[in-house]
Formats: sequence, C-alpha cells, structure tokens
Amino acid sequence: MKIEIAAIQGDGVGPEMMEEALKVLRVVCGKYGHEMLVHTVAACGETIDSMGQPLPEESLAVCLQVPAVLFGNTGLRKYQSLPLNMRPEAALMGLRKALGVTTNIRPVKYYPSLGGFSPLKECVLERGMDFVFVRDIIGGVFCSDKVRTRGEHGEEAYEYEYYNEEIVKATAQIAFRLAACRSGRVANLDKSNVLESSRLWRQAVHKEAENYPEVHLE
Repeated sequence: MKIEIAAIQGDGVGPEMMEEALKVLRVVCGKYGHEMLVHTVAACGETIDSMGQPLPEESLAVCLQVPAVLFGNTGLRKYQSLPLNMRPEAALMGLRKALGVTTNIRPVKYYPSLGGFSPLKECVLERGMDFVFVRDIIGGVFCSDKVRTRGEHGEEAYEYEYYNEEIVKATAQIAFRLAACRSGRVANLDKSNVLESSRLWRQAVHKEAENYPEVHLE
C-alpha cells in the first residue's frame, strides 16, 4: 500500500519533532509492507519570513491532494506582535478549515518509565491512566470571528460562543465511536448551568447518544 502525506515542520522544535516522527512512521510502514511518500510543505514561520504569509496557496494545494497531513510545532515569540491572521498559528487554523477538521483527539496515557515527570501523586499513578479527550475545534470562542472595536470605556474585544447541532454531532460521534471500542463510557463536560450554548451542547450530545446504546454517557 502506498501512503502519501504532507509534512509541515513548523517552528522552533517542529523540525526536530518531524524528523523523529517520520523515522517512526517509516519503521511502521516497513513492518507492514507499506510505501510512504512524504511531501515536505513550507508554511508557518518559514513562509512568513520568505513570502509574508503563514500558509501559501501552493502549500495548501499540496495538503488538499493527499489523504493525511502531519503538522509539527508552531508559533514563536518573534511573531507574537503580528496580526492573528499573519502569525504561524494561522496556518494550522487555515488547514483545519480547508480540510474540514471538526475534532481534536488527545490521548492521555501513563507509562511507568515516565512516572518521574508526572506531577500526580503516586497513589493516583499506580491505578494507571488511559483517557482520550475529544474536543470540538470548529465552534466556540476559539473559532469565532475576532472583534476589536472602541466603546464607551475604551478599547473592546470579544468573540462569540457559538454552536449548532451539526457542530456538536460531529464531535459527539467521534467520542461515542471511540468509546465503543474502549471502555464503553463517555463523560460529557459542559457549563450548562450557566451558558445557553452549553445547554444546546448537552441536548445534542444526549440526542446522539441514542444511536449508541452500548455506550454509557455521564
């Protein structure tokens, strides 16, 4: 099987991380008889310095033509004074939007050999740890329009906490499907005692849960 990926090294330790990640992927491909073709794509600080933009059209075009994109670390202090749409992080946000990525999946697992680096007490660690955090990345304030204006009390800035049923469903489906292959449990976290957007979120999650009777929702 031939596997094509676009690799964006990013900033800071990004290139170093990418080098090691590709080594691991090549070993895995070799073990299972796959051929991996890597397209190195320029973006983030590299293209801000050379072209004045974090995600050039030609870089985005390559990412849209392959089935997977590997993205390194992004963002350096030297770019923090730039407008948000010109900072390295804008490359990641632009990619997410163009590729239709709805959800961030973050596994958290405890490995005894790394216990010395954990801030948790040993009595907690000895029970083991194996969570997967599933987080929406297309709704809420992070993906909202950024508003900056001037009002009665000087400068004002705000975002919108916006969700709709389809946004919630996209992330809920991934959570339930993962849980069905793991512990069979999903814990939903929201702020429905205060926020109307969270009440919608909880309602939509419970609605989606009806399609996964084998999964327990808390």
